[in-house]
Amino acid sequence: MTEERIEFLQRGEHIVCWSEEEMAIAQLRLLKDYVDAHADELYRQWRQTSSEPDWRIFVVLPVVQLFKGWNLPKRMCRYFADHDTFYELVVWAELVRLMNTTRKMMKQIHGKDTPFPQLKELHRSLMLAKDRYEIEKGTWSTNRFGILECEMVAQDAFSMAMST
Repeated sequence: MTEERIEFLQRGEHIVCWSEEEMAIAQLRLLKDYVDAHADELYRQWRQTSSEPDWRIFVVLPVVQLFKGWNLPKRMCRYFADHDTFYELVVWAELVRLMNTTRKMMKQIHGKDTPFPQLKELHRSLMLAKDRYEIEKGTWSTNRFGILECEMVAQDAFSMAMST
């Protein structure tokens, strides 16, 4: 693999990737940064208005658009499928993981009665994204051994979300 550069605008950094594994890790880190920034803003709005957040409109769709429009490497990584369904599953999973972790931390610091957005709809949306991914991935190209190489990233993201 030739050198690929990925910029992390929020951090003012860039990373040089020399392998597909490094590129997958960098792309995942970039998606997580975007999720963190958008979720933080939506959480601030929720604290001001107390109206339940629209996670899809204000986090998932903008993160996928930012990721695809701003910083895709010239050469796609085999571990990162260039399909919206894949990106959305990873974004939903990271959002669930982040919000579950944040809620747990807030309750430990401020007590169990601390107000927090309802996460039931967020969890339901993750399950729907997983279902869509499972259906659509059957139409994607596999390697010569019949393996969909992005599956490991998708499964890890989903498993981490479900374990928080």
